[in-house]
Amino acid sequence: MLLTGLGLVILILVVVTVFMYTAPQMGQKPTGGDLERIKKSPFYGSERFINLTDTETASIGELMGTLPEYIRSSNGKPEKPLPVRFGQNHQTVADSLCFITWYGHSAFLLEIDGKRILIDPMFGKSPSPFPFGSRRFDYEKPIPLHEITDIDAVILSHDHLIAVTGSTLRKLVKSMVHLIWQ
Repeated sequence: MLLTGLGLVILILVVVTVFMYTAPQMGQKPTGGDLERIKKSPFYGSERFINLTDTETASIGELMGTLPEYIRSSNGKPEKPLPVRFGQNHQTVADSLCFITWYGHSAFLLEIDGKRILIDPMFGKSPSPFPFGSRRFDYEKPIPLHEITDIDAVILSHDHLIAVTGSTLRKLVKSMVHLIWQ
């Protein structure tokens, strides 16, 4: 029985490792011109970016200590769909006003100085690289993708495809002017 359990743990570790290194939504190591551009950044040190502020990361032991609480939590999602104001947007953006629409996770539409800038358009059903890992909270009504038009720029702040799905980009590319991949 112990051997079977150990074998299952090893199998899971192998599957997760293979996924992490091969799945397109997990990104890839930069090469060529991308790597050279990254190395020129003043925030890039030896083999990685350097935070400008001190940042602490929990140890594996600390994370595992919170796992039981996370699993047993009954407060994991809203009891009813989240209220939204999608579709109540103004018709035109005045040059002196700023409007921000939050679509969940890291997705925002900034309308400022007459420009429409879409940040991390993650409009899929799951804000995770694993479709079974989590699910977007329910909204009172769906995000009106047909209203997200005339985009001047799309900024992707993540170097992996959790931030945006290919189907979302294909829908948006018809009306966008610039794509900025950070």
